[in-house]
Amino acid sequence: MREYNFNEETARRKLYEKGFSIPTAEMSREVYLRSLSANEREALIHLSSQVFESIYTNTIGIGLLAIGTTTYPNDYWADLEKTLALHDPSKLSFVQRRGEDIDLMIFEDHFSHNPEMILEWPDFIKQDLEEKGVPYVFNKDKKENGTGYLVVPTNIKKVKRKVFRRKLVDYGLPNFVIQLPQSRKIHLCIESCLSGNYKIDEERIQANPFSLLFRHSEYWDLKAAAQRVSKQGELFLHQ
Repeated sequence: MREYNFNEETARRKLYEKGFSIPTAEMSREVYLRSLSANEREALIHLSSQVFESIYTNTIGIGLLAIGTTTYPNDYWADLEKTLALHDPSKLSFVQRRGEDIDLMIFEDHFSHNPEMILEWPDFIKQDLEEKGVPYVFNKDKKENGTGYLVVPTNIKKVKRKVFRRKLVDYGLPNFVIQLPQSRKIHLCIESCLSGNYKIDEERIQANPFSLLFRHSEYWDLKAAAQRVSKQGELFLHQ
């Protein structure tokens, strides 16, 4: 999780566009799902069965990324745990939770980008959440620049010595804060500029931590994957 300067990012972009393999911060879907609690996977299943299906029936194609602190690699959290154990043990539960909330980004996954259609997505999501009685807050264009939770090891430069809400710091997009039972809050933001391969390519080129949860509107595949992981057990302990 290093910080790339302009020249390095340009070189990475050129290599990637020419088909060369470059190191990324992408986390596999299975590892990501195992890092969540059983209740949080149930929350994803709910969103897959209701919200994403509602959007899909009114659009061409959608995809979903997990972003933010829940997608940071294990070595990041191991370093953070060592630092907190020495300097601030009261915040060790933060490490065990892998952050304070679950950040997700939904994007249009189709070769024909349709910004006008994306503008309707918030209304579809609001309608579904209200019909199901799920508490939420909608922010039309909110950007919290530099929101930090605690100081982290100095050798981790990617997050500027803070644990940031990445999707708001970097994206500043229309977003929902959704509260489902016995789960951390879910921050669902809507990508309105990049779609399909362009969105995923940018995440990889910029070495942003993320996990691809589904593409091509296959939200049911995420639901099946979450159910499989729940049967197999969790990767981390949760409080």
